[in-house]
Amino acid sequence: MFDNNDYYNKIRHQFEDELNDIEDIDVNKIKDDNYNLFSSNLINYETCEHLENISDFIKKYIIVSDNAFKNSYAKKDKGKNKTISYGSYDNLSEKMIKLIPKQLQDDDEIRNSVSNLLSVVAKKTHEYNLNVINHDVIKNLMIDEYFRYKNNHSDLNKEKAEVENLLIQTFKRKSYVYSKRVNIINSYIKAQKEFVSYYENYVDIDGEKNKAFRIKKILKVETPFDYLIKLFNEYFYKNNLKNNVSDKYIDLEVAINYYCYEKNKSLKDGKSLEELDEELINFNLNYDYHPQILYLINGEYEDLLDLSPGTQTNILMEYLVYKDTDRPILIDQPEDNVDNQTIYNKLTTWFGDLKLKRQVIVVTHDANIVINADAENVIIANHDKKDSFDYTFGALEFGDNLERASKILDGGKEAVKRRLMKYGE
Repeated sequence: MFDNNDYYNKIRHQFEDELNDIEDIDVNKIKDDNYNLFSSNLINYETCEHLENISDFIKKYIIVSDNAFKNSYAKKDKGKNKTISYGSYDNLSEKMIKLIPKQLQDDDEIRNSVSNLLSVVAKKTHEYNLNVINHDVIKNLMIDEYFRYKNNHSDLNKEKAEVENLLIQTFKRKSYVYSKRVNIINSYIKAQKEFVSYYENYVDIDGEKNKAFRIKKILKVETPFDYLIKLFNEYFYKNNLKNNVSDKYIDLEVAINYYCYEKNKSLKDGKSLEELDEELINFNLNYDYHPQILYLINGEYEDLLDLSPGTQTNILMEYLVYKDTDRPILIDQPEDNVDNQTIYNKLTTWFGDLKLKRQVIVVTHDANIVINADAENVIIANHDKKDSFDYTFGALEFGDNLERASKILDGGKEAVKRRLMKYGE
């Protein structure tokens, strides 16, 4: 069980009852919360597909001043009046004479009056036309010119806006990879500040001592900085990420500078910064969720996995003995990893108590366990010849079972007697 081969699954199986009593840790929720904590600081950078040569902007960037021409006129303000055609005064004179009776047409006074009228009409026409020319015509010409200019001005402004946008997008594109990577690193730093890397739920159960065992469900989460360092080690040559070649570990600040500003320098063969960007944005931290068994030693709980094989077996045996159940238990050769002192001081006593509430079956080569635990039924296997076994069974007091057990123990009763004499017992 303690050979590290599928250890956690063995633990889950052996301590299944206790683990079922412990509240599960919601790993998926913690994953989502951690990713949201990280991604809340990320900026969505949009790339610009078209890159313009910066020097070409000098020719393209036409500045049109919005203050070049100011006018409050609108098209509706255009004048409606037109000039009066002067026509032919001779024709007009003839037409007017014809309107006079023939008998009076040659009268000098009448002819002088018509001539005076024509003179007044010509004068008034001239004055009217001058007024129209000086007001409406000039005004209309001005308005027409203004709107011709305004339309042309709008086209220039549109071209100006397009060039400005192209300029901005080009600079963004040329600098966005640096901004993007700086933003990613800042998101890691902010996530690290509030990060929780360890969660646990547990129950305590009694053994030989009160609360001798602490059974846990624990979740260990890789921190953002540990994840950064792991990926930097994977993508960059390690020696370039140190302050000194003799350093054992990479310097995170140096590694961040390489990532943000050094482009492809120091990248391992087959690796790209774009792939590293993607992995960092995915924020795929490692979540290690497993059970843990602790035992109380000198007032402190210690992980069974860190203890010696003999201690591990002793503790596991204690757990089995004190487990609150009436299910039968089968133990195979407990003496393999249990020292003689434990066998004499604890194991035989435990079995003696355990058999009062559970069916205990022990396979052992150690007769001390059989005799000192006062086994109710002893099955002795003999292998006298190849492929042949015979068995005797019964209580120790039955037949020669005690003699057989003593032979296995120390060479028979006589050997036991000599030992007792030697020890003075």
